[in-house]
Amino acid sequence: MNTIQTRTRLILSLIAAAGLSIASGCASRGYTKEASNAAQQRAIQFRGGVQLSMAQQQFLAGDLDKALKTVDGVIAANPQVAAAHVLRGRVLSERGALEESRRSFLTAESLDPANVEAQYYLGIVYERFSQPDEAMNRYKRAMDLDRANPQYVVAAAEMLVAQNKLEEADALLVERRGDFEANAGIRQLQGQIALLRSDPAAAARALREASMLAPDDHNIREDLARAQLVAQQHSDALITLDRLLSIEANRQRRDLRSMRAQALIGLDRLGDARTELVNLTSDQAGTRDAAAWFELGKLCARMNDLDRLRFAAGRVVSLWPNRYEGFMLRGMHASLSGDTKAAIQHLDRAISLTSTDARPLILKAVLLEETGRTHEAVEVLSRAIERDGGRDPRLMEYLAALQLREGTAAMQADPNAANINP
Repeated sequence: MNTIQTRTRLILSLIAAAGLSIASGCASRGYTKEASNAAQQRAIQFRGGVQLSMAQQQFLAGDLDKALKTVDGVIAANPQVAAAHVLRGRVLSERGALEESRRSFLTAESLDPANVEAQYYLGIVYERFSQPDEAMNRYKRAMDLDRANPQYVVAAAEMLVAQNKLEEADALLVERRGDFEANAGIRQLQGQIALLRSDPAAAARALREASMLAPDDHNIREDLARAQLVAQQHSDALITLDRLLSIEANRQRRDLRSMRAQALIGLDRLGDARTELVNLTSDQAGTRDAAAWFELGKLCARMNDLDRLRFAAGRVVSLWPNRYEGFMLRGMHASLSGDTKAAIQHLDRAISLTSTDARPLILKAVLLEETGRTHEAVEVLSRAIERDGGRDPRLMEYLAALQLREGTAAMQADPNAANINP
């Protein structure tokens, strides 16, 4: 085959191939357009996902303005993304724009009725709107949509606690406890509810379990220490508090040091407790800590440390001039010093400044009895019992003894009194 024939065949084969390509291109033009549209849609979705992730990071970093601008861009490009509306609602909620926030969450709900975050954050918004029933409905929906997340159970239970529906809250936690056997938050809330229900022993048990499940959670351990103190488990409380105070960040925590002093008092280690409270009131912050001075004053009264008691009373009156605590301490000091008249005057001042604390009344009743004014003591102690709400049975026993003594004194003064018909 000569060169001309070879060149001709090559040209023909190239033309045939080109024709095939052209034909194929014509046949697939419609498919290529659809593929291009799908690719563009995927690109839009990818960019939207990247932008949404960026908005999330900006929100978590606290840059709310940038987060709102970014998420608004995501919604402008594709308004059908429920997650974007949820994030927008969260940003607006943080900025205090609750009504706008609610609208964003409702939009997310309309786009995706199964979006659990939309329900949860709507619950928070309605709670802030002081609409507890609607908030509770939203938390229940979140619980039903995601039964594996204890966060929604805790939110619903806390909503019930806020409504003072303590039994319902506890029942809910007991019902769902089996789903979250290893969850410390459920146990912690059960402990807090038990404290509110005046069952400190149950509170201490639940919080001890919570602490075992989350040994690094210092908030749970603090709740445990408080429950142990109220339950008068002073030895356990001291161990818990010493562990908390061994942490560098807690060593100067005044509240924990004060609780430690209370545990020491409960163990009758009064000298150690006084040292703790003296240290607590000795630094710059302590000079202004009226509560610590009050605790020190009460302890010094118990220990008959009159000099410190007098000084503590003066500090409390200076820091809390319109409250009763300092005058009650002054009454204690005068009583221990043998000045009953001055003690009653100080206690009368304390009684006039509080409508809840029964202790000034009890102290006055004791002084009245000691001075032979039994009838007045009965009247004052009756007021104390009314203020106490009958919670302390020892007061009732003391009142019965006073009334018996008063009756005996009346009979001795007038032997015929018992024969008078009422």
